Amino acid sequence: MFTKKPSREISPLDIATALPPLPPASQGAGSPIARPLTRGRAGNKSTSSIIDSDLTVIGKLLSKGEVQIDGEVMGDVHVTNISVGENARITGGIVGEKVVVRGTV
Repeated sequence: MFTKKPSREISPLDIATALPPLPPASQGAGSPIARPLTRGRAGNKSTSSIIDSDLTVIGKLLSKGEVQIDGEVMGDVHVTNISVGENARITGGIVGEKVVVRGTV
């Protein structure tokens, strides 16, 4: 296998500019970090976004739906419903209608 070292350090901005643009929010686009998962039968409108245990989010997290966090979020979380798992860690504030915390905030 061949490995070529980059000529300079790659920054998060380099990665972000290389990604294709997101569709407008008016089209119901999900978060670029955590896409909604459909639950139940086809046609069921219930969705949940999951931040899995191997994922770290740096920045503000906004959602009008349900979010389950099992990983780490370094920033404020503003959601309708949130469930923070036992091994999850949030460094920031949480605002929501229904908040269940089993991990560390």
